[in-house]
Amino acid sequence: MHPKSNQKTHKKNTYTTYIVAIIIFIRIFLFEPYIVPSESMSRTMENGDVVIATKYNYGFSRMSIPIIGGFIPFFNKRIFAKDPKRGDVICFSVAKEPGRLYTKRIIGVGKDTVQVKEGIIHINDEAVKMEQTGEYELSHDNGQKEMMDVFQITLPSGKSYEILRRKIDNINSRQIAVDNTPVFEVPDGHVFCMGDNMHFSKDFRFFDFVSSISYDRIIGKPTYIIFGSKARLPIENSWIKWALRLPISIAQSIFNIKWSRIGRSI
Repeated sequence: MHPKSNQKTHKKNTYTTYIVAIIIFIRIFLFEPYIVPSESMSRTMENGDVVIATKYNYGFSRMSIPIIGGFIPFFNKRIFAKDPKRGDVICFSVAKEPGRLYTKRIIGVGKDTVQVKEGIIHINDEAVKMEQTGEYELSHDNGQKEMMDVFQITLPSGKSYEILRRKIDNINSRQIAVDNTPVFEVPDGHVFCMGDNMHFSKDFRFFDFVSSISYDRIIGKPTYIIFGSKARLPIENSWIKWALRLPISIAQSIFNIKWSRIGRSI
């Protein structure tokens, strides 16, 4: 092979290596893009939103490594660690589903107790201020619409945010159960999370999920919505079926853009 051809090939391979290294660095230490797969955080984040999460807010752990981090069986510490706070929205992975990303809001931190009584959140035996502020038409994952009540929650720290709750006449027995929970004791170095769509979120109130996660399982903090669509992502129990349907869903999303969602901060 001609020497000049060898030089061109070498330069091309070098540039490719640099690009791959930069992408890996960005994904581990700076940003994590992901698509919101359900309505559990509506209306803060809606099914079909494409979100950028920053990776450096709480330090770095094995979970900072995209895709494979949850499968690494060692290094359960964080470097440059910063403790999460009540009211923060986080993305994380749980031990029983190491490759899956969840997004919820922190309600309790280490040594807190959390309980929901008659729909009211209690932190350390103190009722959190919840004030109804209006209504919101929610589009469910199955395409049906439902008018929901909007409540503003104010945490003891003064941080406020809005949640959705079903109207009283629509609440079913399962949802009554998650409106009246036992007391959850949050271990030191752990967080307790719930979804903002209180009656349509599988979260830490359910014993078949998890009762808390350790700080090292936090992947990042959702920061900005960079894309939104009226189209819904496929809801499948099988990851293979989900992956096969994903290309069609992406195409549908492009033709159903929700311009009002783009650029929103979380």
